[in-house]
Amino acid sequence: MPNASFPDEWLAHSLEGVVTPDLLAQLREKAGPQATLWETLVAQKVASDEQILNALSSRLRLKLADVHQMDPAAKERVPEAVARRYQILPLRATDSYLEVATANPFDLDAEKALAFATAREIRMLLLAPSPKGFSRARATFTSSRRKAAWRCGTVSTGCCARS
Repeated sequence: MPNASFPDEWLAHSLEGVVTPDLLAQLREKAGPQATLWETLVAQKVASDEQILNALSSRLRLKLADVHQMDPAAKERVPEAVARRYQILPLRATDSYLEVATANPFDLDAEKALAFATAREIRMLLLAPSPKGFSRARATFTSSRRKAAWRCGTVSTGCCARS
């Protein structure tokens, strides 16, 4: 049974010219039950992560995330459970704002939860959900958290979450 819609259906409207209604219907038929439109577009070689990111960046006027400039202190401000739930990656933090990388800049629940958890304004930057983007960067986030937990003598994620 084909997907009624993708969880990131908003992406189709942002990629006008690349994703036509007919193509969207075909992609829904081919996609698995938990597939996202972004992943399906890349898997079917309709568009690359870079093409999607550039289209979103220009259309939505959002900056692209640079995980190579990730501030280690930003990771400590966001509980790992929150980062995993909302699929975000903390990049930089100041006393007033937190920059996070996400593949879904329209996730208002994530923005509100992060603002509440960190008491900071949230600034969203774009990052692909593929292994080249978000997943690889998240592995760095997770492994450094676990190393910190081991140093504290416990493997729970809460022991060193806040300084």
